[in-house]
Amino acid sequence: MKRVVITIAIFQFLLAGLSSCDKDPLETKPSVDPLVSYLASTNALNDVFLTFNYYYPEDFTNTILQNGVEMTVTPVYPLDSFPKIIYIDFGETGILCADSITRKGIITCAVASPWDEFPSSVKLSFDHYYSNNVLIDGHFEFVSTRVNDSILFNLNVLNGKLVLENNDSIKFNCSFPLRTEFQSMFKVLEPFSWEALTSQEFSGVDNKQSPFQVNIEQILKFSNTCENGEIVSGKVNVIPDGASDFQADFGNGDCDRTLIISSGGINFTLPF
Repeated sequence: MKRVVITIAIFQFLLAGLSSCDKDPLETKPSVDPLVSYLASTNALNDVFLTFNYYYPEDFTNTILQNGVEMTVTPVYPLDSFPKIIYIDFGETGILCADSITRKGIITCAVASPWDEFPSSVKLSFDHYYSNNVLIDGHFEFVSTRVNDSILFNLNVLNGKLVLENNDSIKFNCSFPLRTEFQSMFKVLEPFSWEALTSQEFSGVDNKQSPFQVNIEQILKFSNTCENGEIVSGKVNVIPDGASDFQADFGNGDCDRTLIISSGGINFTLPF
C-alpha cells in the first residue's frame, strides 16, 4: 500500500511540473503600471512646459487677457528687472484652450531672466491646476541653454504629483533633458519635435503605489508629424521595485502608438 501511495504522490508531483511548463508565458508578463505612470508623468511635464511657453507674456506692463486666460506680472517696474513672478490663471471653471485641452487653476512662474534669452530658468508651482481633469502638482523647473544651432531644455521636477480622473495618484521626480531644433523661442500651444537624452533621471511611485525607476537606453525621439505628437523611437528600461526589469521599445519612427515590451524572453505589444 505504501508503494502505491508513494507512486501516486510522485506522479502528481511530475504532473504538476508538466502543467507549470505548459503555462502560457504571457500569464507571467510584467505589470505595465510603472510604464503607464511614466508616460502619464511625461505627458503632464510636456503639458506644463508648452503651457508656460505659450502664455509667457510679451508685455509686462498690463494684465493680459487671452481667450479668457489672465496673465499678471509682478513687479512690473523696472521693466528690465528680474526675477519676476508671472501668474497664469485659467479660472476655477476652466478654459478650453487652442489645443482642445481644458485647463483650470493657476500656474505661478518665477522667471529668473527674460525667457527668450539664454541661459534662462523658471520655477513653477501650482494652485489647483488641472489639464483635462488631471490634477498636476509639484515643484517644476525649466532651464534653457543654446547649444550650437539648437536649444537644450532641462526639465526638472521635485515631488511631482498627478491625480487622475479615477482618483489614482502618481508621484515622480525627474531631470529630463530635451534637445530641439529650435533656433529661437516659440509661442505655439501644440507638440513640437524633441529628443530626450540618455542622461535622464526618473523615479516615481506608480498608480498602484509601487516605486519604480526608468532609464533611457536609446535616445527617445518625439515627432510632431504624428497626430497630437508621439514618441516614435528609442528604448527605456523600467525598473519596478521588487520585480524584474523590463524594456520598452518605442519603435523605428512609425506613428503607430505601439510599444514592444521585452522581459525574460517574453515579448508583447502595448498601445499607448
